[in-house]
Amino acid sequence: MITLSDAQWAPAAVACVEAEHLISLMSPAGTERYNQGILRAVIISEAIRTAHRKYGARRLSGEEARWGFENLNLDHGRLKRLGVEELMAPIQLSCKNHGGSGRLRVQQWDGSRWQLETDWIEPSSELVSNLTSIMANQYAEVNKYSLRSCN
Repeated sequence: MITLSDAQWAPAAVACVEAEHLISLMSPAGTERYNQGILRAVIISEAIRTAHRKYGARRLSGEEARWGFENLNLDHGRLKRLGVEELMAPIQLSCKNHGGSGRLRVQQWDGSRWQLETDWIEPSSELVSNLTSIMANQYAEVNKYSLRSCN
């Protein structure tokens, strides 16, 4: 299994999400799972790129890779340069927020391309956050994990 600390593959992953490659990759496929894979590749490679900016373009430790994820900021401009501005909303992650804004939009495949059916929909963030916190605390207690502080 490849772990984040085994980041030899990072330069190739970063190169594959440059805008010209991403647009050419997205055109022929168009399936929901394919698009989800593209978005995962964007998030992972951009988190690695973020960590490389701080720690240098070298093999990253797990802690350094986590720092990259927890400091990931994909604004509209960056998403547009990557060619995915219609597939995902801007996200800014942190130690306290590993999920981003949670915004989504509904799309429908018309046989040749994805058609946007809604604008961005805001989640019930407070409800989800409270439930997630309760469940995380219960899981940590049952499994004798200590929760990390984000101070």
